[in-house]
Amino acid sequence: PCRAYQQKQQALYEEPWINARAKMIRGHRWKYTWRLGGPEELYDLAEDPWELRNLAADPRHTSTLNEWRLKLIQK
Repeated sequence: PCRAYQQKQQALYEEPWINARAKMIRGHRWKYTWRLGGPEELYDLAEDPWELRNLAADPRHTSTLNEWRLKLIQK
């Protein structure tokens, strides 16, 4: 366990991009992820259970994206 911790700390030092801050919230149908300095993600789990199509930039899902942003803030 101690060696694994040291390897993790070394990786975080050498590759700081992997130390991302993120928050995620999901329901039965939707999953929303927010990352500090990274792209938002919105998935329709009913239509895309493998999370292959990020709908966050799709204008057809703007209202859903805003709804899940608000849910994340309220948690």
